[in-house]
Amino acid sequence: MQPNHDAAAPSAAHCSNGAPAESAPQSQAQTQPDSSTSLEIHPAADIFPPMRESEFEALVADIREKGQVEPIWTLHGQVIDGRHRLKACKLLGIVPRTREWDGNGSLTEFVVSANLRRRHLKENQRAMIAARLMPQFEEEAKARSRTGGVVDFNHAANWRQGRSAEQAGKCLSISQRSVERAAHLLKTGIPDLIARVDQGQLAVSTAAKIAEFPPEEQAGLLKLTKPEL
Repeated sequence: MQPNHDAAAPSAAHCSNGAPAESAPQSQAQTQPDSSTSLEIHPAADIFPPMRESEFEALVADIREKGQVEPIWTLHGQVIDGRHRLKACKLLGIVPRTREWDGNGSLTEFVVSANLRRRHLKENQRAMIAARLMPQFEEEAKARSRTGGVVDFNHAANWRQGRSAEQAGKCLSISQRSVERAAHLLKTGIPDLIARVDQGQLAVSTAAKIAEFPPEEQAGLLKLTKPEL
């Protein structure tokens, strides 16, 4: 397995539907080489924040030494997991290996589980991810309703019940309250405030309170030290 750069957390168990196993995701698709280095990135792959520069440099060094151990997962030619591996392969001039996801279950849960196995994220970061997952869960629920339980590619899906915030919270081992705070932050917070929580520098509860102020006041509050906040 590639080192912890693209996500291991016990919360992955909550997203087991169609999700990858501990060593490599399970799929009926076959691992195969892909000569294309211009693969597009699926929106689902951007649910998780990008690697820090130091993490990406470590990934590049590992692939340079050992080669690409884990394939890049795709759906209809778009990367759903492994955008950093793809970037590293391009940088090293290596033809990336891809593997097509078979479409069984929830794409959202597949992507979450794949990342939670490799990335070590703080609780506040997971809350932000969970908040960003809410629209996907809502859309998948709508798809289930429209098709009577059969979604993309005629694969049956075992959709979770309940509100999207609760679903996303369970998936990331985060309370529903934290997810709702993060969702509020995404709607009303200024970019710098959101970025600080994404980077694990500020608690989502504190950021959600700051987000209640007008944008110019949010910017002023962010100039304060943590004790002052």
